[in-house]
Amino acid sequence: MQVQLGAVLADDREAVTLILEGDQVPGVFLKQDAAELSGTIERLAMVRANMAPEVVRELDPGSRVLPVSDPIWRGTMAPDGAATLAFRHPGYGWVVFQLPPGEIATLGKLLVTTASPTPMASPD
Repeated sequence: MQVQLGAVLADDREAVTLILEGDQVPGVFLKQDAAELSGTIERLAMVRANMAPEVVRELDPGSRVLPVSDPIWRGTMAPDGAATLAFRHPGYGWVVFQLPPGEIATLGKLLVTTASPTPMASPD
């Protein structure tokens, strides 16, 4: 049985209607506001995290992933040396990662080696 999920954004952009339909499914409509939809996305993400096969561990260079340009982000350090990084995705909300010290060093090296140097002002 094939079931398709559709979504229609309301004209005022404050609600979405989710539509389930398929061969043996009469159209099922569910209207959600932004908070409800965020909760649905969160619940689906938790379910997906427990499904097999797991999400691939390596990012395929040819994969189509749409980056978020210049995301808002926040970071904190824990007493044990771990770092918590949170990035704001306009569709997923805040996505939070906790990195162990070794991964922090790897990320730091990547950022330092790829950062473009800021030209220093010369004294006149």
